[in-house]
Amino acid sequence: RSAGTRFYLFGGQTAAGMANDLWQYDTTDSTWAFLNANLSSSSPRARWGHAMASVGTRLFVFGGQTGQTTKSLANDLWRYDTIASTWAFLNANISGTLPSARTGHAMTSLGTRLFVFGGETASGFSDEFWEYNEDVDSCWTLVSGSNGPSARSGHAMTTMGIRVFLQGGLLGVNPSGENILSDELWEYDVLARHRTKSEPCGNPRARYGHAMADRRRIDKSPNPI
Repeated sequence: RSAGTRFYLFGGQTAAGMANDLWQYDTTDSTWAFLNANLSSSSPRARWGHAMASVGTRLFVFGGQTGQTTKSLANDLWRYDTIASTWAFLNANISGTLPSARTGHAMTSLGTRLFVFGGETASGFSDEFWEYNEDVDSCWTLVSGSNGPSARSGHAMTTMGIRVFLQGGLLGVNPSGENILSDELWEYDVLARHRTKSEPCGNPRARYGHAMADRRRIDKSPNPI
């Protein structure tokens, strides 16, 4: 995820196994920097299938899979301060219910809020939609409503204006063992707290495991919320 002229990469599956390395790419001089050696705090375990988003100068990492079975799913939330170069484990400071452990979910940010949807849990695919705002109450809120996307994994999310967009994903497997994929595009109005299925022209083919991003304005105007 990006922060100013830099973007960051964390973890994933490599040829040597799962990683927990943190990298920074600076667009001003086109260089990668390995940040783990400079860390003075504990950091997230190695994982893949997690999600990452930025709020200002902070990076947030949530969930993922730390092993090869569903017993190794994670629901930990970590914050990386790009100014202080420190990780902080946030679960201990969060009040109320936390999202269940999951992988293959999607997360995006809007203003100071984080939004997480779906993913694969120990009990199957999820259709839960969660919101977290560290600057307001430091708690997870399950967004209510039955008119949202069905349970899925491997989908993509991004934000634009006051809306959160979700596209595609893996819905399950049919009796023949073939993947059931989605080409749906959903949007969530953050102010109205309402989700609707869009009906655009010329849909991309159904897919999962893809990525999606918005084109940020270079004047860095703040989000309207």
